[in-house]
Amino acid sequence: MRYRPNKPAVFFHLYTLSQVEVRLPVEVRQAGGIVWPRSFSRKVEASPQINLRILTSGNMQCRINGEDRLLGPGALYVEKPGDSITHRTGPAGFAGQRVIGLEGEAAFSVLAAAGLCATSYFELPHPERVVLQMRQMSETMRRQEFDVRRQLSLMAYELILILASELNKGAYPMGIRKAIAYIQKDLSRRPELSLLTKAAGLSPTHLSRLFKAHMGQSPVEYWNSTKMEHARECLRHTDWNVSEIATRLGYSSPYYFSSAFKKYFGCAPSLMKAEIGRKYQEHP
Repeated sequence: MRYRPNKPAVFFHLYTLSQVEVRLPVEVRQAGGIVWPRSFSRKVEASPQINLRILTSGNMQCRINGEDRLLGPGALYVEKPGDSITHRTGPAGFAGQRVIGLEGEAAFSVLAAAGLCATSYFELPHPERVVLQMRQMSETMRRQEFDVRRQLSLMAYELILILASELNKGAYPMGIRKAIAYIQKDLSRRPELSLLTKAAGLSPTHLSRLFKAHMGQSPVEYWNSTKMEHARECLRHTDWNVSEIATRLGYSSPYYFSSAFKKYFGCAPSLMKAEIGRKYQEHP
């Protein structure tokens, strides 16, 4: 049984499992991670298989069967056979994602039973378990272990159960979702509570209480941490220098950005960029 790593747009590998005659009810055909660069687009007139994709960094403009969405980290979208799909990199300039491709006569019915076929888009309040399971599936496919097809099939069932569990927890309150959407739409804006309260349609006190209860941070603290996490992903997945990242995130100077970055992560962005480059050279 052979595995073919397909060179992705940036950094990661997408592994594909070769076809076999005897098939399981749920088969994993692809597993891996991809980072799409700036101006990347993808169009599929009729999707040949089921793909589960979760955004891990950046953002992406998606249209599935005429429904448009701007997706950010934590968003899950499900590509089903026959779907008409158009994707392109969003305002962030890159889109990192984990991908699992499924086939098999029972794949669609299992997803439907878990509530994953009712719509194409889902917001996962806590996507960490989903991303971890997808990573483990990619690593299992990469290692080419004995009876890997059956292992991956069992892991696919586990993934679907995890997704169903996350969806049953429910999404964040509407006010938080509106505020987060406003933040992610343009990260160059200066964090101001008044902008978020207007976007969410809530009073400052109410919005602050919601963020403290669900996010463990104030709205402005969440906004600043989102900027910092996005800056780290830019260092990892783009060739932008520190000055360009600072400008894109709305900082008045590279010095101010570097100071905020060091306070948040404990190291300067230039040092993190150098360390990321060193690790990639050792493990491309």
